[in-house]
Order: sequence, then structure tokens, then C-alpha cells
Amino acid sequence: MTQIYITRHGQTEWNIERRVQGSLDSPLTQIGIEQAKQLKERLNKISFNAVYSSPKKRALDTAGILSNDPSKIKVMDDLREMSFGKLEGQLFDELGELYPDTFGHLFNAPHLYTPMDGETYEEVTTRAIKCIEAIVESHPNEKVLVVAHGITVKAIMTYYEKRELKHFWEEPIIHQASLSLIEFNEQTNIKLYGDISHIE
Repeated sequence: MTQIYITRHGQTEWNIERRVQGSLDSPLTQIGIEQAKQLKERLNKISFNAVYSSPKKRALDTAGILSNDPSKIKVMDDLREMSFGKLEGQLFDELGELYPDTFGHLFNAPHLYTPMDGETYEEVTTRAIKCIEAIVESHPNEKVLVVAHGITVKAIMTYYEKRELKHFWEEPIIHQASLSLIEFNEQTNIKLYGDISHIE
């Protein structure tokens, strides 16, 4: 049985500002750093055979806190966050006024979302699942930690629970530094989903 532990990066400056990140980046806040440290404490008794991360600095910095040997973190581009194109870097509140249909569909009706120049939910899911399946194949009967992003993690979990896209944003929520766990054996079992019991 292969166990894939999946987390989202800690809180960032743009999370606080409610600014769209996507393929852009912003640094972890002190709270984000503490969130990652609390998760590390929870994971301390688990011996991971590998740690994979999105190439984005917010994810890599989180992975660095979680890993006992940051030099061995493996970067996978397909774990990056969803690209939002021209929406990136802008404030949520402003986007609701500028692009009411596009932005409204993004978080309220994902099955109707059509990006202006970014990715679709289907595209994110396809690349993220391809990445997870490659990791599982490379690590039979091992424990692996994956550090990614909110929508990317949610896309992975939604795929394996066979949830319809229109229900994408229903709970559980993928909070910052939350923990999800999928076990791959003859069947795929979700054992944890967005758990934040370690966050104080």
C-alpha cells in the first residue's frame, strides 16, 4: 500500500490581502510559517520516503519546513496552482466587479467556468492526477509527502472521491497547511481530507 500525504502551503501575504495568486507568488506570513511547523510536529513520527513540491516558493518554503532534508525535495511542475491568467495579482473584491460572470463562476459554479486566458478545472485535474499517479508508481508501498495549493489539492481529492465538478467547492475545505491522506492499494481510499486538527 502506498500512502500519499497531501498538504497545502501555509498562509501567504496575498491570502491575507485576498489577492489571486495562481502562477504568481507571495511569501509565507509568520502565521503561515507557524502553520507549517505545527503540521511538521504532527508528521514527525512518520518516515517519508520522498517529499514532492510545487515549484512555487510558497509551497517550496512550506516543504522545506516539513522536510528533514530540504535538499531532497523533488519539484514537480504539475503540482503548481491553477493559472488564472489576467486575474492574477488582482484583489478578489475588485474582480467581482470587473468580471462578474467569469469570477462568479470560478468559485460558485466551477462547471460553468470559462477562463479568459488561464486554465480550466479539467486541465488542472488532468495534470495533477497524472503527477500523483506517477508518484504512486515510483513509490510502491512507501509513504510520500506532497506539498501543493488549494485548488490543486481540491482537484486531486475531488477526482478520487468521484465528485462532480459542480460540487467542487462543497466541504471539506482545503485550509492552509491542512492534511489529506490517500491510500493506494487494490482500491483507493481517502483516509484524511483537509484535516486541520494540528492547527492551534
